[in-house]
Amino acid sequence: MMKDQDIICMSNTTWEGIYVKSTVKLFSELAKSNRILFVEYPFTVKDIVFSLVGKQIASVTRMLGFKSRITEKLTPDGHKVYLLTVPPTLPAAFIKNLKLFKLVLKINGLIIRGSIRSALKKLNFSNAININAYNPFFGLPLLNCFNEQTTIYYCYDAISVRRFGTNGPLIEEEYIKVVDGIITSSDNLLRKKIGLNPNGIAVKNGVDFKTFNKIVNIGKPFSRDRKVVGYIGSVDHRFEVDMIAWVIENSPDLDFEFVGRTTSAEGKEKLEKFPNVVFKDPVKPDEVPGIMYNCHVGIIPYTRTQINKNIYPLKINEYLSVGIPIVMTDFADLPEFNKVVSVARTKEEFLARIRHEISNDSQEKKKERIRMASGNSWEARGEEFSDAIEKIMEIKIT
Repeated sequence: MMKDQDIICMSNTTWEGIYVKSTVKLFSELAKSNRILFVEYPFTVKDIVFSLVGKQIASVTRMLGFKSRITEKLTPDGHKVYLLTVPPTLPAAFIKNLKLFKLVLKINGLIIRGSIRSALKKLNFSNAININAYNPFFGLPLLNCFNEQTTIYYCYDAISVRRFGTNGPLIEEEYIKVVDGIITSSDNLLRKKIGLNPNGIAVKNGVDFKTFNKIVNIGKPFSRDRKVVGYIGSVDHRFEVDMIAWVIENSPDLDFEFVGRTTSAEGKEKLEKFPNVVFKDPVKPDEVPGIMYNCHVGIIPYTRTQINKNIYPLKINEYLSVGIPIVMTDFADLPEFNKVVSVARTKEEFLARIRHEISNDSQEKKKERIRMASGNSWEARGEEFSDAIEKIMEIKIT
């Protein structure tokens, strides 16, 4: 693990939140031996309005500068991270004209550049490593603005047209070409980006292994008369709703539990009409292990799309950490899990594999799953991430 470095993270998320964020986990690891300035997601003026009317939550007083923009946060291990709230920016995702889109990005860069420079000066950061986490829209206009020694793009998902508009992928491509190197969260993402920048390394998602595995040692499964198929995560456009509806309809002897947010009202309506289905609201991260542990099998039914090929799902190691079997669609190529995960290509095969895993589970299989997950902890991923940064820095020097 590298030490005594000043590191800027220009993030596309906030630090806090109910969901596990790979950026937060990795920078919590880096904070053990380095100083971190975490620039939180730059909210827009529209977000201020929505926050004032109660439609979302954002720190309006910090965004407007009525409170200090810099706050200190301790990681779960007690290491300090500096969080920076920048001024509100202009919304740009709706703009279709590329020249106008770039102009707004340039203006947004000017809006927040001073706040970041002021924070670096106040914290006495110098010669920092600049890591842009999935936010090329601010990475491009702020490139080389902070006397950084290295600039790295951390890409943990595809920049899709659906989410970022037609200009999103174009801006990302332009940014990747000019940074010193890239770190991706999956092998497929790396294969897609390496043609734009040859200095690329894949560091996959991890798991809070100790937290998840603890339940295996101290918890006992609930006494249930019926077998339970569990899914922790979002039911959204990436979810194979029709396939799972068929599986549920043909499994009246099984119970299905879905825990998490639902952005597809149509999908939820299709699934919750069955009497053996329960939907539950999102829970805090420390509640997830107990829910998973009390399922007989976990599922990852993602659609087979070009976007989903890039996914290395967080939940795969979470399921494994509590020892339960997994059945997933063949949405991505994840060969490292071939021995511990069942992959289905059709709805009939998906159901058959669920039944097979439930009927043929054993203590030996549980131990093998847990052993697999133990090597994928966030501590281990943090070491890999640190090594990747150092390798890119060495390449730049040479």
